[in-house]
Amino acid sequence: MKFIYAGNRHHALSSINEGVKESLTVYALTNSFLETYCKKEKIKHLTFSNKDDLNELLVAIDEETLFISCGVPFKIDINKYKILSFINIHPSNLPKLRGRDPGIGSILKGEDIAVTIHSMSMRIDSGKILWTSTIIPIEGNMDIKDIYSLSFLLEKEAGKYISKEISDKKTVYNFINEIKAESKVKLLEGSSYFNRPKDYGIYKEYFSNSEFVNHIRCCSLKNYGMEAIIHTKKTNKQLGDAIYLLNASILNDSEGKLKELIYNCTRNKVLPNNLIIYILENRIAIYRNQEIILTTTRGCFNKSYVINNDELIILKEKKYVI
Repeated sequence: MKFIYAGNRHHALSSINEGVKESLTVYALTNSFLETYCKKEKIKHLTFSNKDDLNELLVAIDEETLFISCGVPFKIDINKYKILSFINIHPSNLPKLRGRDPGIGSILKGEDIAVTIHSMSMRIDSGKILWTSTIIPIEGNMDIKDIYSLSFLLEKEAGKYISKEISDKKTVYNFINEIKAESKVKLLEGSSYFNRPKDYGIYKEYFSNSEFVNHIRCCSLKNYGMEAIIHTKKTNKQLGDAIYLLNASILNDSEGKLKELIYNCTRNKVLPNNLIIYILENRIAIYRNQEIILTTTRGCFNKSYVINNDELIILKEKKYVI
């Protein structure tokens, strides 16, 4: 029995035992984390840059093989090849958040963090569920870096599970039979699908503050996801990693000191929405919808504070990288 580990992430591979690795071939997406890991650990591997490259590798297989996908970005026609079975390691609690960008989906939809191993079918992330990791609730201040980092740790657990199932001839064929067994799980029961909308990252005036905060929590990865930028009339700055929503009670305490301070500084009893209250180095406070949002920027503004009714904050997409 041969094994193929293919994709762009290495974390599950790192926890597969050495005995299994002797029968394992790695197909790494070009310029991926997996390729970098293989080079560092001196693991023999082949690379693919697109769907056609991967197809050529799979067509050449003519022996009993289990295909393990961990971040293959293309839909695979599993009926086209001689491979015994296909499984996928997916970073969500399937059947919730099928599809791409489940980490971003977990923030925007408030879903827990998990990793699922499932048999691959011709429908995206919809095969039989074989194993589900520990479920980790999302805490309020987690951003996309936290979500993916925890998913990577859970993928290591997935690698251990796979390693145990395929470690000897008897268990591996039992595992293959389990993969091939017909699933009794109905696809639509509790299932959901997340993919980045075309207008994702574009500021909308009707965002609630919590939606606005969640939007920015999804923006902090440089190599995956969206980078965002703060636009004001005087300067543009890329958003940083931290963003918080102050409790509304702060603005409505018995003495109203904070609100009174803002009023006195602006000399305007009616505060405009999206007012920048202050900027100190890379820290910025925005008065929006009668609450205050605190965030950081990548790089300093070089001004101690700003209170100007003409300064507005707008969140716009800078770039999107897969």
